[in-house]
Amino acid sequence: MKAFFTDLDDTLFTTGTKLITPRTAQAIRDFEARGNIFAANSGRTLLSMKQALAHAGYQFSEKSIIVSYNGSLISEYGTGRVLSALRLKKDICRIIFEEAAKAGLYCQSYQSDDTIVSPGDCESFRGYRLYNHLPAVFSNYPVSLLDCDPLKMLVIEPYEPEKLEDFKAHMLKMLPNEINTFRSSTMLLEFVHKDSGKGNALLRTAEILGIDPKDTYAAGDAENDISMIQAAGCGIAMLNADKKVKEAADLITKNDNDHDGLADILETL
Repeated sequence: MKAFFTDLDDTLFTTGTKLITPRTAQAIRDFEARGNIFAANSGRTLLSMKQALAHAGYQFSEKSIIVSYNGSLISEYGTGRVLSALRLKKDICRIIFEEAAKAGLYCQSYQSDDTIVSPGDCESFRGYRLYNHLPAVFSNYPVSLLDCDPLKMLVIEPYEPEKLEDFKAHMLKMLPNEINTFRSSTMLLEFVHKDSGKGNALLRTAEILGIDPKDTYAAGDAENDISMIQAAGCGIAMLNADKKVKEAADLITKNDNDHDGLADILETL
């Protein structure tokens, strides 16, 4: 049995329209019909992933796996059963909120896993909501709204993204044993549990399902995909991937995400 893990945006989904092409959809169905496991692995929240997959027009099978929050939550697509969950402690979240505010950066987390907890209705928040249609609550002391330890935190900086690298280095120095952090796009910096991340989620999923890591495949395009590309038995970078992703991969697709790049690979497995 093999397992294929894929990012959503700019990997499985087409650019702009965020759809799954008919050929790629058929390649997924055929891959699963051969007794294999298909896993969507994204930085999005679980609700956002389900909304995006529904919009993409493809109905995953009950045995499909959905990995959300950059590897913090692993669940069965059909039953919703949680296989693994790694959470940030509220005290750590408070520090990240406070340090982000000092740095002049917008930061948010998630209540009840799928409700945005935000310090205010600002431009960065509104920009995020354009493609993540999640409910939201607001407070000047946002950590007070967290009803449980959250699965991730997100810092957004659309205009001066270089600030995110400085903030990332600052937080790793402050909380070296508590967090894992990485960029999921030019303007997004993610914070998750230290043992989370897409690569660790791939290995946890393989262990839970009894799949040899050598029989795993992972495809992506952005920095937060590198850990799963490196963890997989075969790491795949999309033709449209960032340079660092291509350098980490075992192979690069012949076509990009708009031209069935994944189908070319799935059809051979």
